[in-house]
Amino acid sequence: MPAGDILRHPLRHWRWFTLAFVLTAGFILPWSGGAFRYVGDDADGAEEAGGASAYAQGVERVIDPIGLFEADEARRLSAAVDQARARSGARFVVLTTRGLRGEDFDRFASRFHGGWERATGHNDAAIVFVSPGDSLVGVSTGHDLPIRPTDAERQAIIERMKPLARQGEFEAAMMTGMEGIEDLLAKAAAPNET
Repeated sequence: MPAGDILRHPLRHWRWFTLAFVLTAGFILPWSGGAFRYVGDDADGAEEAGGASAYAQGVERVIDPIGLFEADEARRLSAAVDQARARSGARFVVLTTRGLRGEDFDRFASRFHGGWERATGHNDAAIVFVSPGDSLVGVSTGHDLPIRPTDAERQAIIERMKPLARQGEFEAAMMTGMEGIEDLLAKAAAPNET
């Protein structure tokens, strides 16, 4: 073997390696636990300056990588998320995805909450989720919120969301999910009457 072949051999398949890397990253990254993006510059500085929690303001309210919502729908949802955050203290996020590719929603939500906690230091997110490719809607809350909905409570919210999503009214389905979680948070905050 000539000396030049030794140097060329390891690099001979670099195009295939690059293609495999790009395809793998493109498949894995959308499903990673850090499935949200930050829109603020300096979360710590904003928290000190405004007194309000900056991570709540710096994380996108509507994460719609598949373009499910029109611009005006996304604005209305974002405004509704802000209002829900102000009323309940929960960090609501509306999240869409093409499909979970066979992954269980609870596992997906757990990874999202884990990414949220690593990024913000708190696990106080309330996710309202739709996956049109799977015909799936869901809600999930982080463990730092005062409530952890029971399976029955969560299923009741989902059952109210499903008919709207089936009709293609995804904005209304997301609003219904937020209202359901807000109702549970309000009940948890209300004093117990005995």
